[in-house]
Amino acid sequence: MARYRLICLIISYALVAPAGTVYGEKVTLSFVYKPGQSNLYKNSWTLEYYSGRADLIDDDKTSGTVDVRSYGKWKSREAVSAIEAAAATVTATVQNAESTVMEDRVQISENNFPYLLDMFNGRTFSWNVAATGDVTGFKPGFKPYEVRREAAISDLQQLWMPEIHPVLPKREVGSGDSWNGIRRHEIPIAALQDKGSVEINSVYVLRRLAKKKGRRVALIDETRQMRYRGWIFSNAVSILVEGTGEGKGKWTIDVNRGLVIGHEIKVSFKEVDVTVVRGNVKVENAGAKMKFTFKREMDD
Repeated sequence: MARYRLICLIISYALVAPAGTVYGEKVTLSFVYKPGQSNLYKNSWTLEYYSGRADLIDDDKTSGTVDVRSYGKWKSREAVSAIEAAAATVTATVQNAESTVMEDRVQISENNFPYLLDMFNGRTFSWNVAATGDVTGFKPGFKPYEVRREAAISDLQQLWMPEIHPVLPKREVGSGDSWNGIRRHEIPIAALQDKGSVEINSVYVLRRLAKKKGRRVALIDETRQMRYRGWIFSNAVSILVEGTGEGKGKWTIDVNRGLVIGHEIKVSFKEVDVTVVRGNVKVENAGAKMKFTFKREMDD
């Protein structure tokens, strides 16, 4: 039965684009999911927003700049909870979660803004991994109204899910080979009756094959363009932002076990459209900029 057999989910979504002459060993990269599989990951992100239109954006100001920064980190025990046909369901239990939001580099107190990720400690989230490797079906294992701020569930989904997997090639690759990949995620923002989204267009290069802790790993470089639409909300700021950023990142894939064992990415957004949620007012000449970073590492 499919439920009890080893399933190798081989990414075939990307268009393969080889670059230059390839030397040395070639490997087939795939993600492997099997019943009983369980891995612990450390995750962290930062999202920074800056603009010069406090007069329109910040309820506490009549002039000046807007500087909002959010930071989050947590561990996730990610276990394969079901396998059916060519898809796997992963259930992640959150541990050691903490976060903060800052305005003008001053931390907002929990009493003024109940954002802290520690409300998810001990709670679960699940998602599906399709045969193409796409991550879909993200959902909490609890009723959203049970936590102090439901919108944080959307934040977690939007910032975490696109960083679970890269897109892998459908053929053997060796050092120096490259390929393209696209990842798309649409995220409901229930509090606004709206949607956020992430679209990532990447070029990957297999830098080299190496050994790490006795295991064969693929070291992959990523250059990405990232289209982001989401809600930035703090004590005095409530805006929808949309822009395209560019960045570079790295992935480390365990070749034999079919697992991501490390990932980090940094993306800068130089042109950002801004809409104030209250009144649905678009901010002209916002001069807005954003930065996004994410880091994920297997803790084994």
